[in-house]
Amino acid sequence: MKVLHLLDTLAMGGKETFTMSLAGAQQGAGMHAGLATFDPGNAFEGELRELQLPWWRFSRKGALDWSLVASLRKLVADEGFALVHCHGENPAMYGALAVAGRPIPLVATIHSGDRDGIRLIIKIQNRFTYLRTNSIVCVSDSIRDRLIRKEFAPAGKMTTIFNGVTPPRRPEADQAARLRGELSVGPGNLVVACIGRLHPVKNHLRFLEAFAQARAAESGLVLLMVGDGPLREEVAAKVGALGIEASVRLLGTRKDVGHILAISDIFALPSLNEGHSISLLEACSFGKSILASNRGGNPGIVSHGKSGLLVEPGDTEGMAGALIRLAKDPDLRKSLGAEASKVYRERFSMERCLGEYTRLYARLSPAFSAIASGMQA
Repeated sequence: MKVLHLLDTLAMGGKETFTMSLAGAQQGAGMHAGLATFDPGNAFEGELRELQLPWWRFSRKGALDWSLVASLRKLVADEGFALVHCHGENPAMYGALAVAGRPIPLVATIHSGDRDGIRLIIKIQNRFTYLRTNSIVCVSDSIRDRLIRKEFAPAGKMTTIFNGVTPPRRPEADQAARLRGELSVGPGNLVVACIGRLHPVKNHLRFLEAFAQARAAESGLVLLMVGDGPLREEVAAKVGALGIEASVRLLGTRKDVGHILAISDIFALPSLNEGHSISLLEACSFGKSILASNRGGNPGIVSHGKSGLLVEPGDTEGMAGALIRLAKDPDLRKSLGAEASKVYRERFSMERCLGEYTRLYARLSPAFSAIASGMQA
């Protein structure tokens, strides 16, 4: 009952956070999970030790590294993995080559909702991978539909399994108070958290414009931006140009996401596209009122006016108006947060996600049947 999770890197990100959580849950369920990566990055050293997850780190040279294929084939054989679970198309290509000619099932989970601009040659490469994969899992229906319609994916192999999350660790009361002090958040402030890598697809620059408009109407708003990436300097410059330095905290990469969420009142996800956002699910697990873009997998998580507010990512005034509405109405924030928490418990817990993946594994390999039969459907 050994499963190998193959992914590019363990740098900080939603896909990596999910994979770590799933592998940890599998260990707790009686499987033996391991991880293999082939690009630089490890933001999860502490979690690897805590969960006692074995990790094999390889290097990759060029677009197709046959020495990496040989190393992966040897690893799978030496460790006796019963199934290889790849996260993303490129790891799936290497996984397909690593198990070629062997009776080892291959599962590929496609996490990314940002599908625009994929070149034809990459679509053809992905088609090769899909044909050699036993099951292709998409984290949202929108990704599944896009792969079938536009990227040559075989419909008969496709399924959707929504991501699940384990709620981040909450702070003690004194820790939360100390964090508010460190971040200069006063009792009269209303805190907006925006968690995600600083990348154009996350739409931070336009959201900053919306936040500046909302702050002009509600001066107590404070924005905590968690994450790093190629737009960091541009984001910082935008904050200065808008004159909102006193109300925005650029926090970079943080390991205490649960602490950030705990002291926040509103969670914002203004992305141009999303697969099935881990940070959004974590905000739901904390019962936060949510403002999210009406794109990608977000509408599958947030029901507008019931568990959050959805806006178009290009509508600056709409985002500003939604922030102002949430800031002015504590009862609305409370009701949206309560429904978001309920949605998380019913649809997006790690227990539910673990069960779905385990039953999928069992359909592909009898090695997982005993564990699957012990789980509730």
